[in-house]
Amino acid sequence: MDILSIDFGTYSVKFLHLFLERKSMILKGFSESLLPTQETELKRYEPPIERQCEIIKNYLIQKQFVGKIIVNIPSELTTSRYLTLPTEKLKKAGLMIPYQLDENLPFPINESHYSSILYRYNKSVKAIVNITKLADFDIFYNELLNHDILPGMITTSLFSLHTYLTLGQTHQIVQNIPEKSFLLLDIGHNTTKGYLVKDSAVVANHISGIAGAFINETIAQMYKISLEEAITYKHTNCFFLNQSQYNEVDEDQKEFAKLMKQTMTPLLRDIHQWILGYRIKNIELIECIYITGGTSNIKNIIGFLTEELELPVKKFLPLSILRKPKINISQSMESGGTNAFLCGLTSLSKMANINFLKGEYSPTSTQTVPLYSLAFISLRVLILCVFMIGALILENVILSKNDKVVTTNLNSILGKKSLNLAEGFKAQLKKNPDALLKTVQKKENAIEQEITTLMSAISINAVNPLFKFNAMLTPEMRIHITSFKNSEDELSIIFKGEILEHLQALEKRLQKDTSLQKAKTELNSKNLVLSLKKVMVK
Repeated sequence: MDILSIDFGTYSVKFLHLFLERKSMILKGFSESLLPTQETELKRYEPPIERQCEIIKNYLIQKQFVGKIIVNIPSELTTSRYLTLPTEKLKKAGLMIPYQLDENLPFPINESHYSSILYRYNKSVKAIVNITKLADFDIFYNELLNHDILPGMITTSLFSLHTYLTLGQTHQIVQNIPEKSFLLLDIGHNTTKGYLVKDSAVVANHISGIAGAFINETIAQMYKISLEEAITYKHTNCFFLNQSQYNEVDEDQKEFAKLMKQTMTPLLRDIHQWILGYRIKNIELIECIYITGGTSNIKNIIGFLTEELELPVKKFLPLSILRKPKINISQSMESGGTNAFLCGLTSLSKMANINFLKGEYSPTSTQTVPLYSLAFISLRVLILCVFMIGALILENVILSKNDKVVTTNLNSILGKKSLNLAEGFKAQLKKNPDALLKTVQKKENAIEQEITTLMSAISINAVNPLFKFNAMLTPEMRIHITSFKNSEDELSIIFKGEILEHLQALEKRLQKDTSLQKAKTELNSKNLVLSLKKVMVK
């Protein structure tokens, strides 16, 4: 499996292309893209994410990489907590984390996005929790998507180191670190990160603002040169001196060494505090210090730190164990690529929680490793198929039963004499039901047409007298028809008025109408009602 591990550095973005085999990892490529100087120095604790993403997008387009992409969240966006949970069950411990997190978080817990590593220790569960502000992570994640970067995993340097230590215990791909307790210093560009390790587990981590960028600024101010010149000088000529070496150099070198020592003094003070805190909490000493990161390549930094911290100092170069066919990497590049390599190792971890892509950020990309095993999915697909087959069989039984009932009813209807169907048409019910349907519809339409014609004729003849009576009335008469009945032999109509004289005038008009014969009228003066009955219409 091809893995592209990307380190979001503030001085440069590093790309480590790894190929994972069963028992080893092969380095297929390593490259570094520098960020513009003005962008790396403006805001030390705010990583230039947009510019970093542009570099990554261009790299992916150029290399046409196909595989799993792993990126690390910039450490400036995260904080960490170490919890001891009073249970031996990992699942239960995971549910306890939100309630056990410190109340002194820099933001409310409901506005956070976190992941955790859980491991058993004695009769409890230890939790390493990395937390980021939800709004900051959302900006970081959306910036990736806006630049068409689809990571399979987003993790942190802390989780990456823990994965390395866990793999080292089982001697999988990486070598175990012999010391029981040590301090790992990652001296980068903007910050120096310290990880205190005990029994192959990170028990504390710290961060200091004294690192490569601070040295660049100090050199530029002291010698009144540009920042770019200071960076070049640091990479090519910068050095530290032990106390015994001051007598072996000239005055300019002495002054520079003193400047470097003065620059590193705040960091040395921080490191002493970290080590002291470890001693108080764990009641044991740190055995040694490992250093890595781009700034750890300054000449004689190991001797300088050994003398100042009074502890053995060694280089941490995990990249040296990789097979590198046709790829030559210097030791200085190995130091700078440590974070990218450790980040790539997280793909071997069996702990899904180290991935920040969860919840609403769960990946949908096909490059990600499935969360469920093939057997798990197959079992559920089989259950679904059995359910669907059973439903189809039941549907077929119900439809067959209904078909028999409908066929019986249709045969009964088609056998009626009123339809006057020939025997040949009845036989077409199953073979050619469309033709039979058309024949029946034609008969139905013909009958409906006859009924409509008859009804229209009756309606027209019956309504004609009503039109005639209505024409006799004017609005001034204030008379209206309340009842009208017309049959073949007789007719009756009732008028209701408001003024008696108008009703009397209407009665006289009806009596004088020559078209009405044998008409009998009756005027109710009290109720102002005029009725006409049994009048034959000629």
